[in-house]
Amino acid sequence: MSAFASRRRLGGWRLATTGLLLAGVAALVAGTIVDPQHTMGWDFRGAYLPAAEAIVHGRSPYLAATSPAGHYVYPPQLALALVPFTVLPHGLSIPVAVLLSASLVAAALAVLGIRDLRVYAAVFLWAPTWNELDTASVSAALVLALALAWRYRDSALRCGSALGLAIPAKIFLWPLVVWLVATRRLRALGVSLLLGLGLTALAWAAIGFDGLTSYPGMLRALERAEAPHSYSLTAIATSFGLPAGLGRALVLLAVGALLIGCVACTRRGDDLRAFTFSIAAALAVTPIMWEHFLLVLLVPLAVARPGFSPIWLLPIALWITPRATSDPVEKVLPVLVGAVLVAVVVGPVRHRLRVSGTSPAASQGLDDAAPVGREVPA
Repeated sequence: MSAFASRRRLGGWRLATTGLLLAGVAALVAGTIVDPQHTMGWDFRGAYLPAAEAIVHGRSPYLAATSPAGHYVYPPQLALALVPFTVLPHGLSIPVAVLLSASLVAAALAVLGIRDLRVYAAVFLWAPTWNELDTASVSAALVLALALAWRYRDSALRCGSALGLAIPAKIFLWPLVVWLVATRRLRALGVSLLLGLGLTALAWAAIGFDGLTSYPGMLRALERAEAPHSYSLTAIATSFGLPAGLGRALVLLAVGALLIGCVACTRRGDDLRAFTFSIAAALAVTPIMWEHFLLVLLVPLAVARPGFSPIWLLPIALWITPRATSDPVEKVLPVLVGAVLVAVVVGPVRHRLRVSGTSPAASQGLDDAAPVGREVPA
């Protein structure tokens, strides 16, 4: 077969896959717009917006520590940031929040230099993506924050600011602090700590410190109510009948191993692998994990695989799992998908970059914040 014929065949395959993926996305979007049961934006509808409305009316966004799961359980700065949504009609604010979540996911891909439309289409067919749109939770914002932290990883102000906003919103992201320390980004660490602690303190002060003392108890109540039905490693251990103490010990071993991997990769100058191990450790340590949490793995995958390949289709398989389950086999599938995505990034490839190097997207002139480093064999 001639080179011209090969290129033509490849071009036809790309056109076909792009068309099919975009058609799938269009079908899902159409179903979302119809939304006959009015269930989209579940977290925003049931927790975020009521918390913002409570602040507007001079009430605490928090209930008692014994409140049932499903109420607002985030630091107050998130509720304060959502106050502008309270001026919109209720029927409009929820679609806007869902659209914003979709835009944040797309923005994360753009920040990482992704130009292949098939990657965007595949991501918007992911079950974790649609779980995020179904809830309109904070996960989409976390994905964008991690994308910004990676792209501007050699800018202390930008990287530190992104993580300083993300980690207080979801405290399970604390392993990213280990990544900053291991890669000696101490200025970025300082920025993230000052910004995160400062904004949290100011936000609590803005609501008169209402709910501050009951907040830890509320988190424990939420964990007791939701953790057994989630996809966390702790929940999986419990569903297989392991004693609670043994399950926690296994989780700690897994988190410790991932963090050791993070530190070891920095010793070899492998920034991407170190970053990926820290994100994997965050997913392993959280006692409550839903499918949309897996969206954070989009960031290292986009850096390692900026072009479309079959791995981008893998999370679509999670459509077969329910939102919440006690079945141990069903619980394992999201973890297995996440583990495969991590393995693709940290596995052997042709080249890796030093700590001061750039991502594959940056090599195209897109990462203007990180200097080009010297490639080293894997």
